[in-house]
Amino acid sequence: MINRVEHRWKYWEQPLLLLSIVLHPTYKLSKFNNTVMNLTWTHIGQWLKYYFQAFFNLPSRSILSEMIKYKHEEDPYDNVSFQQFQGNLLDFWESTAGIGPELAKLAIHIHGICINSASVERLWSSMANNQQMSKFRIATPIFDFEENELEPNENINGIEENENINIQVPENSIDESIVEEEDQWMMIINQWINATLSENRVDDARDQIFLNDEFNEDFNLAGRNIHPADDTLAKWDLITLFADNLEPPSYLMDS
Repeated sequence: MINRVEHRWKYWEQPLLLLSIVLHPTYKLSKFNNTVMNLTWTHIGQWLKYYFQAFFNLPSRSILSEMIKYKHEEDPYDNVSFQQFQGNLLDFWESTAGIGPELAKLAIHIHGICINSASVERLWSSMANNQQMSKFRIATPIFDFEENELEPNENINGIEENENINIQVPENSIDESIVEEEDQWMMIINQWINATLSENRVDDARDQIFLNDEFNEDFNLAGRNIHPADDTLAKWDLITLFADNLEPPSYLMDS
């Protein structure tokens, strides 16, 4: 299990996920192992500059000085101020925008990213709502009768036992049903593909380069020529990344 998790984690854009922890005023760097390489406030500053330009297409001008105030827990970045928001990160960072506008803007953007599986959920929803999938379930007819109502040589369907039964099956009925079922599946799959494509569209034409196949070969953004997901210096093993004294999640402690 550990090997599987580590394998998947290796391909993630790890700096972005780590920033979501660092930009929590209660955590900062306290949850990480202090012996891990390439994870200091200097490295955090580099990633803050990179992601600010990557997200907003503007070079940062004050985010490093704002980060130092945040690191030293100067007002309004102290934990006492954060407690007034009862854990609401977005409201907290919005309240700091007057002191540190760039850091607040980036923190709100990162904490506002929603990780979801909407396209897959829409697929299963479509399948659940597809009434055609259940039309082939034919129930056995139920008859109300008394045994003495039947003639000696007649079964419950009114057909003599020795009578030859000739059932007419509509021509091509089976083939048409199969074709119709395949059409329904193709419609569902196409809906899934279109939903996925719509999630990958960009509103700004300048951002289209991020979807280009040649992007990784010519990557150059905010002084970096390697994408964070491909940077070997921005990769950490989960088993050694965090401190040994991590407390259990709050939902486990509450229960």
